[in-house]
Amino acid sequence: MRAILSPFFITVATPSLALALTLSACSDREQTRTAENIAAGVIISDARVRAPLPGQNIAVAYFTLDSANGDRLLAVSSPISERAELHTHIDNNGIIRMRPVNGGIDIPAGKPVTFKQGGLHVMLFESAIAQDMQDVSLTFDFETSDDVTIIADIMTHDSYGSGDHNTEGHGSGAAKGEDNKSYGSGH
Repeated sequence: MRAILSPFFITVATPSLALALTLSACSDREQTRTAENIAAGVIISDARVRAPLPGQNIAVAYFTLDSANGDRLLAVSSPISERAELHTHIDNNGIIRMRPVNGGIDIPAGKPVTFKQGGLHVMLFESAIAQDMQDVSLTFDFETSDDVTIIADIMTHDSYGSGDHNTEGHGSGAAKGEDNKSYGSGH
């Protein structure tokens, strides 16, 4: 079973309360997509993809995952990318390095897991994002929950600010921290 979902959701303690509060503020189309997301067992919020820098072909996906029962994210894929990898940053004797995460990412029950610059993220290799694209689908593969496909906003190079994700020298550059911009409007 697959669900197509909007990137913006509120995260609250119980799925039934989340459903009631979210549906009351959404359009009919968004209500259906939000209901399917909550029923899937994992709430995905604030999904966004940073387009590749000029001359590059690596995009990066950020989002937050929350599950009342706990789960494990095994993989993320997108039609705009030939290959996607779960990544993290590791401090190796004071040098911050990006590394793939093998075996998935745990989502503890009731504890949101945020994929962000300088931490967990998804690298989208050989990405093809047209200049006029405003959003892209991401499909999440979970250990116990059904696969879920959401729509994520695309952040262009002009919207990044100064905290760009360094794709040159992947694995050898220092992390730069979040750019303090807000990418979710909520309902």
